Amino acid sequence: MLAQTQTARRALSAAFLLVSAGMVLLTASRSLIFGSASGGWTYSYVSGFRADAVLTGIIVGVAVAVLLWYSRTLIDQYELLVVGGWVAVGFAGQLVLHFFYVYGIADIVRSQNANPFYNVSLAFKSYDFLSQYHALMTSMPAHVKTNMPGKVLFYEGLRFFTENPTGLGIVIVGISDLGGVLVYFLVKELYNNRAVSLSSLVLYLFIPAKVYFLPLLNIVSAIPVILALLLLVKFLRTRHRALASFLGFAVYAAAFFDPLTLALAPFFLVLIIRAWRLGQAGFGDVLTLLGWAGIGFTIPEIGVWIFFHFELFRGLAAISADARQFYINYGRPYEVWLWVNLYEFFLNAGVASSIACLMYAAVVIGRRIRSAALGAPPDHALSPHFGIGVLMLATFFATVVVLDLSGIIRGEVVRLWIFLAIFLEITAADFCELAGPGIAEIVVFCSIVQTAAAISMVGFIF
Repeated sequence: MLAQTQTARRALSAAFLLVSAGMVLLTASRSLIFGSASGGWTYSYVSGFRADAVLTGIIVGVAVAVLLWYSRTLIDQYELLVVGGWVAVGFAGQLVLHFFYVYGIADIVRSQNANPFYNVSLAFKSYDFLSQYHALMTSMPAHVKTNMPGKVLFYEGLRFFTENPTGLGIVIVGISDLGGVLVYFLVKELYNNRAVSLSSLVLYLFIPAKVYFLPLLNIVSAIPVILALLLLVKFLRTRHRALASFLGFAVYAAAFFDPLTLALAPFFLVLIIRAWRLGQAGFGDVLTLLGWAGIGFTIPEIGVWIFFHFELFRGLAAISADARQFYINYGRPYEVWLWVNLYEFFLNAGVASSIACLMYAAVVIGRRIRSAALGAPPDHALSPHFGIGVLMLATFFATVVVLDLSGIIRGEVVRLWIFLAIFLEITAADFCELAGPGIAEIVVFCSIVQTAAAISMVGFIF
């Protein structure tokens, strides 16, 4: 435990609450800047302070915190029931919070500016759009030009079930929340700790940025990559070749839908290296993994090329070039966003969760320095070599730094890095469990109240 005494836990809880209260006050007074004027992109305030929204956030936050506390007593005996129940609770809670946004779900789905994928899906049949994708992109709206065809085709598939824009938006939110099930079982495989898995699931459901941008498709972008990571971990444990093959297919799906999520590649590499160093996988196992995953990736790549004349890597090159030109045209300088991206990301992933991650890193570094000074081996639970919590923490921060320094994204990371916020929540959940009882409940409460204050005042989607 990091917080050894009840007094320490109370102080930690008070710190989270005070910082989150400060966030609400800064938002209420319109003193908090979302974006960067000098960087060429800001989210504007569209409403005055909404006390009813904050009060609702407090009520929802208390209810979620109490349910999380109670769920811990049930998770071992009724695991699937608890996980399914949380998907339903998260779904309802998000819709309650989103009620205070200036635009309704149907407005967002139909928005030509924010969500042109829906309107393009109305204009083309699936076969025509995919088979003519490379030619069509020159006349497509900006968001469609800078994305792979998966998002338009996703709407084509959803419209098989309903043509109603509100219904489509609700289904997208539901699919995103079902992604939380993958998060739960991925964390369970990695940490072998249902408490950390449960906290990760609940924090995932209430990522502020996720709620701000529902029902845009960024809230479902991470699902193929999370599935691929889960398949990887299971393969390393079981050596089943089918898992490696499906992993390759999931990676193809990620590239086809939102290739930015492949920035999570360091997590794949680190988990493979860890399994190797621990003697859980040998050279032959890694070759088997790469071979069958390659087959799983190649089959859909060849099939789509033969039947639809769509070339994945040509599409990736085109959207990369469009993105670079976009930043030049709209005056988004690299230097400004190098720092503002980090500010935007950590702020809107949840200030309490972000502080938990930073404190976790500080504790790990401090213990490592102390162990080195004393000439003692590091504490096993926080071992920088084999402790999965520290490994995930280090990989998360390394991924953030590399992605930021690359300059691939300059602004709008509140929306575009939602997939990365998932791993912030996982590391925050791990810290909360190390810190002691009640800390995870406080962190998720703070995230919900922060969400309620911001979503009722700021025009994140317009």
